[in-house]
Amino acid sequence: MPILLNLIEYVDRLFRSVDTFNKEITPPSMENNMAVELKIKIKSLAEEAKIIKKEERKLLAQARRTQGQDLYAKYDSLMGHRKGIVRFECRATHLAYAFIRGKKRPEANALDMRVMNNHTLMNKVAYMAAKYGTWKEFYPLQYDNTKKRYEAKPEVLKLVKEWLCS
Repeated sequence: MPILLNLIEYVDRLFRSVDTFNKEITPPSMENNMAVELKIKIKSLAEEAKIIKKEERKLLAQARRTQGQDLYAKYDSLMGHRKGIVRFECRATHLAYAFIRGKKRPEANALDMRVMNNHTLMNKVAYMAAKYGTWKEFYPLQYDNTKKRYEAKPEVLKLVKEWLCS
C-alpha cells in the first residue's frame, strides 16, 4: 500500500508541475478530463526517447568494442525509431494538447513551413483533437474504408490548419 501511495504522489507532482507551468496562459475552463490522457502520453513518449537513447549508447559502445556490424545495424534501427516515429508522435501530441487546451500556436516549437505544410502531422493532430477534445461529440471520428483506420472529420482538420497557420 505505501508503494502505491508513493506512486500516486509522484504522478500527482508530475501533473502539478505541468499545470503550474501552463497556469498563467490557460484558463481552467479549457481543461478537460481527456487532456490528462494526452499528458500521460507526452510523458511516456519522453521516457521512451530517454530509454532508447540509453540503449543506443550501450549498443554503440559494444559495437565499437567488438566491431560487430549487426550491432551497428541495431543502433541505426533504434536511432531511426527515436528520431522518426517517437519524435513525430511527441510533436503531434504536444500540438494536440496545446490545441485542445485553447492555447495559441506554440512559438517555442519554432514551427517552420515544413512542419505547417506536413499533412501527415496535421492529420495526426486533428485525429488526437477529435479523439481527446471536449467537443468530440460534435466532430466524431470517421472510419476510412480505403485506409482501414479512423480519421478526424474535415471540419477538425480545417480548425487545426487555421490554428497552425495563425
